[in-house]
Amino acid sequence: MNKKCFVISPIGKKGSETRKRSDFILKNIIEPITEKFGYETTRAPFSESGIINNKIIERLINANLVIADLTDSNPNVFYELGVRHTVNKPTIQIIKEGQEIPFDVSPIQTILLNIDDTNSVDECKEELKKQIQSIIENPNDIISFVSNALPNINFLSIQKKLGITTIYEYGNTENEKISNKLRKAKEIKIIALSARSFFHNYGSFIIEALIKKNAIIKVLIAKEYSGTVEDVESIESEYRKGHISQEIESTIDQLKEILVRAKGKGRIWYGQYRTLIRNSITICDNNWGWMTIIYPPKRAVESLTLELGPGKLLEDCKIHFDKIWKLSSTEKYKIKYKIKK
Repeated sequence: MNKKCFVISPIGKKGSETRKRSDFILKNIIEPITEKFGYETTRAPFSESGIINNKIIERLINANLVIADLTDSNPNVFYELGVRHTVNKPTIQIIKEGQEIPFDVSPIQTILLNIDDTNSVDECKEELKKQIQSIIENPNDIISFVSNALPNINFLSIQKKLGITTIYEYGNTENEKISNKLRKAKEIKIIALSARSFFHNYGSFIIEALIKKNAIIKVLIAKEYSGTVEDVESIESEYRKGHISQEIESTIDQLKEILVRAKGKGRIWYGQYRTLIRNSITICDNNWGWMTIIYPPKRAVESLTLELGPGKLLEDCKIHFDKIWKLSSTEKYKIKYKIKK
C-alpha cells in the first residue's frame, strides 16, 4: 500500500465515550472500506515519536485522502479540516446522525452515522465506498473553498507588490480620482498616442495645477503622419486613417490653449516619438500613476486601466517615460505663453 488515508476526528481521553466512538468508526467502518481501495489508514495521535502537531500538518497536506468526523463540532477537527482545504485534495465528511452540519461546510456532501443502528452503519460504509470510488474516477471534482480562493489571494498579493491599487474595466473616461490627483500635482507626465480625449476630459484640472502649483507638465505624443501613427490607424479601422494625426495636431493646440487659460503659470513641454507605443500613462509627482493597457483594434475608452501607487509597475512606467522623453529630444517643444489680443 502506498496510498495514504488520514482520519481526523474527536478523540477524547482514553476510555472516554468519545474515544470509544472514534475507535469504533475507525476499526469497523473506515478501515475495512479504505483497505479495499488500497489505502493505509492512520489517525492521530501517532505511535511514532516526534512532534505530534508537525506530523498532523504533514499528514493533512500529503495524504491522498482525508476523512473528517465533524461530530460535536470539535475545534481541532475544524482547524485540521481548514488546513486540508488549502491543498485541494479529496476529503470526505461524516457526522453523527441528528447533529447539524456547520454552515461553512454544509455545501459539501456529508455522511450521516448512528453507530448504535446497524442499518446506519451499513449505509455509512456503502456511502463511504461510493464517495471513494467517485474520487478515484473523478479526481478533479473537489470542493475546497479555501483552495478555490487561493488564486485570487495570490493575485491580490502580486497586485499589491506591483502597486496596483484599483483596476478599472474601461479606460480614458472621466474619473474623480485622476481629477483630484491632477489638480494637486506639481509635476505631471503624460504619454499617449494623441492624448486629445485626455486633455478634453482633464484640461481644467491641469489648468488648476498650473495656476495653484506652478506645475511642470511633460507630454509625450506620437509624431503626426509618421509610420507609427499610420500603422495604428490601419490596425484600428478604415475610418481612423488620417484621423489620429489630426487629433495630435488638435492636442498641440489644446496645450497652447491650456497655458493661455493658466495665464502663463507653470510650464508645458511636449515631445513627439516615432516608436510604437500603444499604452497610455499618466504620472503625478512620481508617486501615483494611471495606466491604460490598449490592445488594438481597441481604443483607450474600451481598454483596461490600472491605478498605480508606489511599486514596481509605477517605477517601470517612470523609467519608460524618461527613456522615451530622452529619445524624443530632437522633437521636444516648450509651449510658450502668448497673450491673445
